[in-house]
Amino acid sequence: GVGAAMAGTDAEFVFIGPKDEGPQMAELIGVPEVKATGYYSMEGLPAVVAEFDIGLVPLDLSPFNAAKSALKGLEMAAVGVPVIASPTDEYLRLAAVGACVTARSRSDWQDWTELFLKDAALRAEQAARGAAWARTQTYEEHADGWRTAWYSG
Repeated sequence: GVGAAMAGTDAEFVFIGPKDEGPQMAELIGVPEVKATGYYSMEGLPAVVAEFDIGLVPLDLSPFNAAKSALKGLEMAAVGVPVIASPTDEYLRLAAVGACVTARSRSDWQDWTELFLKDAALRAEQAARGAAWARTQTYEEHADGWRTAWYSG
């Protein structure tokens, strides 16, 4: 759905990962080209991610992915990137607080991607909601709850 949404636009698909995987990603997504950036240090990564217009977290709905955290979505939201993610339990929780949107089907991926590509105001609104939520996910906000959980065992 993402490739279909990008068709006829000047949008560029970029991913952080091995540079030699660009052609394979392009074929999988259905776009002419994918720019693979290589890897970044932890210090440099947030600035690179912040340059993205839309963050995608496509996950197969498998037991492995169901057990994963929503860290990638949190990282993108924290730097002001609107996130479209697969509906794992963790991403459904993020969607419930407005931190991302979820896409279950090919048409959902296409619809959300098209909306965000065409509507800069909607993209900015979603980015702001995600960033506001991410600012609440700090040690300072949650230390008491974590301490209580640790000692309640």
